[in-house]
Order: sequence, then C-alpha cells, then structure tokens
Amino acid sequence: MKKFVILTALISAFVFNVACVKTPVKNPLKTSEKLIQCTREMSNYEYLECIQKNNEIYEKQINRIYLELKNKLDEDAIHLTKSQKAWKTYRDNSCALSTTHKRVGYSLGASIGLISAECINSFNQNRLKELNTLKSEIEEFEKE
Repeated sequence: MKKFVILTALISAFVFNVACVKTPVKNPLKTSEKLIQCTREMSNYEYLECIQKNNEIYEKQINRIYLELKNKLDEDAIHLTKSQKAWKTYRDNSCALSTTHKRVGYSLGASIGLISAECINSFNQNRLKELNTLKSEIEEFEKE
C-alpha cells in the first residue's frame, strides 16, 4: 500500500508538472513554423491535437539540429548518434511508463493519449533546448 501511495504521488506530480507547461513557449525553433498555444480551455480532442502538432514541430527541429550537429562533429558524431538513440528510448519508455494502468492501480481510459502526448511534449521541449545549447557551445568554440 505504501508503494502505491508513493507511486500515485509521483505520477500526480509528474502529470501536474507536465500539464502546467501550457503557457506560450518562446519559439526556440528558429523557423517559420509556429508552436501553438495549447490550453485546457480547449476540448480534450482539440487539446490532444494541439499537443501532437507541437510535438511534430519539435521533432522536425530536433532532427534538423541533430543533423547540423552531426555534420559539425565529424568523428565525434558517433557519441551524438548514440546519445540521440538512447534519449529516444528513454523518452518513449518513460512516457509509456507514465500511462501504465498497472502502475497507478486504475484505468486511465481516454486520458492515456493526453498523458502520453504531454509527456512526449515535455521531453521534446527539453531535448530541443539541450541540442540548441550544444550547438551554441560548439559555435562559440569554433569562433575561438
């Protein structure tokens, strides 16, 4: 029972934190594609669709920056490739775990799609920031 209470608290904190990240996001994409402001005032369907569209934009930009970095890193690109594959596996498994009904002890029903999309969105936002930071650091190093 104690484990169930702890797991429920962790899941609630995770879902609450992810759900609260629905404010307008500064566009770190440096592209004409605009992120959509997803709000809880939307219907569940509209909200899910909004999050999924933003995830598509994030993934395009993650892939674009990844390829730019891969070209800059030459022989060190193998580390970036391994890191990216490991990150995707970690993201996908973490988000799958957050929607496992066995973990929370009850059925999440239609909420599974929203929880999964929000989780992926959060991971994608953070990964895009990480890759942008790495790209900036490499560009600064190249100037020296």
